[in-house]
Amino acid sequence: MLMLVRSIPPTRNLPFVRFFSLPDNIDLTVLGDTLDAALTSIVDVYESASIPDNSTTTTASRRSFGRFGRLAKRDDAPIVDVHTHAVPSWYKALVPTTGGNPTPSWDINTYLSFMASEGITHSVFSFSAPGANVFQGAPLPTIALARLMNEQAAAYCRANPTKLSFYAVVPLPYTAAAIVEANYALDVLGASGIFLTSNFEGIYLGNTQFTPFFDAMNSRNDKQIFYIHPGTPYIKVNGKLVEANPTPYPTGNIEF
Repeated sequence: MLMLVRSIPPTRNLPFVRFFSLPDNIDLTVLGDTLDAALTSIVDVYESASIPDNSTTTTASRRSFGRFGRLAKRDDAPIVDVHTHAVPSWYKALVPTTGGNPTPSWDINTYLSFMASEGITHSVFSFSAPGANVFQGAPLPTIALARLMNEQAAAYCRANPTKLSFYAVVPLPYTAAAIVEANYALDVLGASGIFLTSNFEGIYLGNTQFTPFFDAMNSRNDKQIFYIHPGTPYIKVNGKLVEANPTPYPTGNIEF
């Protein structure tokens, strides 16, 4: 049996370990030190589940704080943020730049405080581009990273169930693995939808390579939400992916 938690003290409660690789034969150890950092982060979230729940933001505070609060048309109108990104420190270490700009620092407590200050009732978040496609052309770490990212996102939501929901990442362009991960995230982790970038390693969503993935999602009994986010454009040159940005603008702006 795979030993997944190498550096986390064995006394820590890890009720979620069963999710990490055994059900779908995903080898998380290919992620090296990232695995240790991510598991530690996930455990910390579960163990700090007593984080104050800011869901009790009052009608008065929604009227009094922030530009979002002032947009409410009724005193009791909830404000739901559907475009925000989680960036745990272990993921920022993997992706120091995003779309040509430095990846911002982020932590869950600061974000919950921001939600309270702006009167945001609920947030449906995702990781940002490049999603799980950090190791281009390498299926095993891409598949493993998608599972780890979704476990991290689910941990945030389970610790703050009235405040947070998430869109799951999938390891496209590896279609079969993406179907497995999408079903796992939706059925086991409770994802609200699927996060897709405009292309995956230069393959765009309309490519027939992805037809089995969309067919599998369409065959589910529940209707799926697909959240499409711009990704860095790529072309293949001599078998290698090269950023395809002929403009002076950051690559993250090209496919908006």
